[in-house]
Amino acid sequence: MISFVSNHKNEVIMDCEKCRQQLPGYLGGSLPGETGIEVEKHLVSCHECMDQYRLLVLSARVMEEERNAEMNPFLSTRVMAGINAWEQMKEETQSVLSPVRKLKPLLIGFFIAAAIFAGNLIGNLYKFQPAARPVPVEMAYMDDALIESTSLFDND
Repeated sequence: MISFVSNHKNEVIMDCEKCRQQLPGYLGGSLPGETGIEVEKHLVSCHECMDQYRLLVLSARVMEEERNAEMNPFLSTRVMAGINAWEQMKEETQSVLSPVRKLKPLLIGFFIAAAIFAGNLIGNLYKFQPAARPVPVEMAYMDDALIESTSLFDND
């Protein structure tokens, strides 16, 4: 059911929401006579709905032109040839890279083992050398807090 909003006693004007709902039917010519007349009156009085209708007419025209456009018969052949060439190049690239992909885990393991071996080798280069003279036991237990007194630095 179509609702109408009455602004004047003698004139019945359709509101914008209802008009926009009826625009596709108006464009196709499938609206009943009275509803079509009301939509037409509303379009004359409302610029926003008229812009919406013009946009709908323009989009219908563009779609009709695209539907009737002549296709180049060689376009699909060129597109398919391009797709086939791309797939062939992809297969060739994968066949070249497949040995590298198989060797990748082996190479990673080899480099990890080499890094561990090199670290172990470098770590063994340094040998701990004991001091030329061993420290006497008495010196090890000596309380050196008295020797390092900070009172020497006071200016008093």
